[in-house]
Amino acid sequence: MKKISKFKLNWLLITISLLFTIASVTFGSYIQQGYSLNIGDVSPRTFIATHQVENRIATERLRSEARETGITIIIQDSEVEDLVRTKLEELFYSISVLRDSYLLKRQALLNLDSNIQLEEFNSDESSENVNNENENLFLENTIILEHKNLVLSVLENFPELSNIDSNYFDVLISTEQGLFNHFRLTIFEIFTTLMSRGVIENSPRLEEEIYSMLSMRAIPYPLNSIGFFILDNYIVPNNLIDEEATNTLREDRAASVEPVLFIQNQNIVNDGEIITEEIYHALLDLGYISEGYTINYIPLIGSTLLIITMFTIGLFYIHLFVPNLCKNKNQQILLFSLYIVLITSILFFRNLQHIFMPNLIFIMLIGMLISFRFSTVLNIIISIITFLVYDGNLSYLLYFFITGTVVSIVTRYTLERSKIIIFSLFVSFISGFVSFSLNLLLDRTFSILNLYNFGFSALSGFFSVVIAVGTLPLWESLFGVITPIKLMDLTNPSNPLLRKLSIEAPGTYHHSIIVANLAEAAAHDISADTIIARVGAFFHDIGKLRHPMFFIENQVGVNLHDQIYPIDSAEIIIDHVNYGKELADEYKLPLVLRDIIVQHHGTTVLKFFYDKEKTRMEEIDYENTKEVDINIFTYPGPIPQFKEAAIVMLSDTVEAAIRAMQQSSKNKIDINKKVKELINNKLMEGQLLDSGLTLKDIDMIEKAFIRVFSGMYHERIPYPVSKNDKYTDNKRNKSKSR
Repeated sequence: MKKISKFKLNWLLITISLLFTIASVTFGSYIQQGYSLNIGDVSPRTFIATHQVENRIATERLRSEARETGITIIIQDSEVEDLVRTKLEELFYSISVLRDSYLLKRQALLNLDSNIQLEEFNSDESSENVNNENENLFLENTIILEHKNLVLSVLENFPELSNIDSNYFDVLISTEQGLFNHFRLTIFEIFTTLMSRGVIENSPRLEEEIYSMLSMRAIPYPLNSIGFFILDNYIVPNNLIDEEATNTLREDRAASVEPVLFIQNQNIVNDGEIITEEIYHALLDLGYISEGYTINYIPLIGSTLLIITMFTIGLFYIHLFVPNLCKNKNQQILLFSLYIVLITSILFFRNLQHIFMPNLIFIMLIGMLISFRFSTVLNIIISIITFLVYDGNLSYLLYFFITGTVVSIVTRYTLERSKIIIFSLFVSFISGFVSFSLNLLLDRTFSILNLYNFGFSALSGFFSVVIAVGTLPLWESLFGVITPIKLMDLTNPSNPLLRKLSIEAPGTYHHSIIVANLAEAAAHDISADTIIARVGAFFHDIGKLRHPMFFIENQVGVNLHDQIYPIDSAEIIIDHVNYGKELADEYKLPLVLRDIIVQHHGTTVLKFFYDKEKTRMEEIDYENTKEVDINIFTYPGPIPQFKEAAIVMLSDTVEAAIRAMQQSSKNKIDINKKVKELINNKLMEGQLLDSGLTLKDIDMIEKAFIRVFSGMYHERIPYPVSKNDKYTDNKRNKSKSR
């Protein structure tokens, strides 16, 4: 039932913590009361950006400007030039054909006219002359008419020249051949020059360039007008805009424009000011404009999933690497309470700068009250979760990642009270230095505000240490959690229980000190908790205070066990475990020390008294000897349930055995052999099965014991005796003989 109860408590605390965190993020960052506002309204209050938001209107305006001022990508289409050149060649070919036809018919007419004149010269008949002139005129008119019809047919094939005056063609056709050739070559030269250079649509200087180039080539009127008309119609744009590439380039330029932002805690609009389009959209994005309450569902879903992920990682880590936390109800409630206080504090003080958030206090308390290593990993998880609750920026996350990690690593130095001031100054410096560095990195500028932030961060770090250390006794008393500091305080010789032990059972007190040295050395070597092992060793035998003289280390000459039955001796010896537990309860010793007191003998059998009782029973009545109940001579247990309890058991066993050895036998070889034998016996008896010790751990514990004993019982070098010393010794011996 207890296990089920603990299981339910674990999941109850986890569920409450998870739901409380999600609710804090929701109400802190993603749910707000809305206002019914429009562009042009007067603002009913001062609106402040709860988080960073983009000024969409200003950003789009800058991006539109970037698009408009963007570069246009032009590509030259060579096919256009080739196509137009072909048409131009066809035009001049048709004109040449017309010229040839016209010239042939004109020549025929000239020949006919010559013949008529000759006939007139040879004939005197006037009537015939009149007829010939009429015939000549008719023929010339016929040629002209045919020529015009040909010109019209040519113009039909070239619709781009439909607006040209046909008289221009007459001039072009009747032009002298040499001038016509010069004209044609000039037209093609200008065409090639301009088209090769590239012509863009609606070029404002194209007509000027055509006029200028025709003038430079001495084309007379009206051929220059004809040439301009032809070139103006045949020179067409061949530099085309690459629409796709141009649009891509312009969009890239627009995308490169940094968005205009309203940063967190910036005034969007003051009370009484007009709401512009920019302000309206900013308030809309921040969730201020709506009917009633509004929730930003998309980021809320993302935050919830991230919180669940962080909780899962934390639970897996606790299960794998902090198993004691899973078993300790007080520590679970403590962790839950500190977490709720942390989230609540951030929720209520989220308008302050992030350097004033109590993350460092939380991490230090976790390190001192639960585990230093656990606090290091927990800092990463807590930084991400509180980042969501605070709705912070990158500066928040990096600040607590770095400072929290450093603080969790060095918190162990708070165990030494003499170093607390140094620790406080160190945390203060780290907090200020990290904040200063992040400001330079993220703001990309230096100002007097950087120095102010350094000072405020340093003060925040210093007071975090003061608050954490100052409230430590409060958390200890409220949740009954034992801390390394409290454990170290218990080892003070002025402790009432230890003082009583040193006066009433000095041998046991001395024995406990040696056991503590052994246990601390062994715990250090296997990375167990050295403080628990040492303090547990100090108190493991406090139960001997009920009958101190029945334990050999406190006896002087007389062994009281020789005067009582073995079964009574066993009862007294075993009782020191039960009485030790009673004293631990009376003096309110931590639970871990009570467990060590109860478990440090496990279920070991008092074999000496058991064998002695068997011998006694045999001597009384050999034939009817009853079997001695071994349970009477067995410690009630349980066997050690954790490493530190097992270490105290082994330390207690080897110290008592080595102390009982003859002085002559306390050499390195015999001590090593005895230590190995005693530890092996405990292992074979199954006393270490539940302790969590591995064979490697046991081997390292054995070596640690041998190292300590070697320092205690090392051989001493005999000092040479001087003549004066011999004289003094002889004189002392003579006085003794008298």
